Amino acid sequence: YIEETQERGSAKTLELAKDYVGQDFLFLPCDAFFDFDLNKLYQVHLQENGVVTLGVYTRTPFDHRSGVVLIDGYRIVDFQEKPAKPKAHTSSAFIGFMKREVFDYIPSGKVYWSLQESVFPKLAKENKLVGYPVAGNWVNVHTRKDVERVINLIKGKK
Repeated sequence: YIEETQERGSAKTLELAKDYVGQDFLFLPCDAFFDFDLNKLYQVHLQENGVVTLGVYTRTPFDHRSGVVLIDGYRIVDFQEKPAKPKAHTSSAFIGFMKREVFDYIPSGKVYWSLQESVFPKLAKENKLVGYPVAGNWVNVHTRKDVERVINLIKGKK
């Protein structure tokens, strides 16, 4: 457990763990519910050899509070965080695997740097961002309605 003392963006938060990871690693937010297979996602990560492999959620309803991805095969060719006019209804679940190389995309110093706004778009342009359409459920939990949706999913009511 690493406690962040000043909010400087998701990339700078991740950077706090740099000395503790020695190889590819799983990342996931604490505010997400999901039931898809992480092993399949990891196998694609190994197979496709990107710097970051994201679970891509293709089922409705579309979550406008998430990153929107354009995907070609397994390659994410464009990543936009919470766009006003999304180009697609394919969302990043913000769950996936990263290589240590991701730290090369985070500048040193006390700057604000976000994975979603700074790192992922750059990786997409460099053809180093991989996406795997996940089979299963995913909910970005931020509201009471989101909690109710998770409860219904667990009870088997979609």
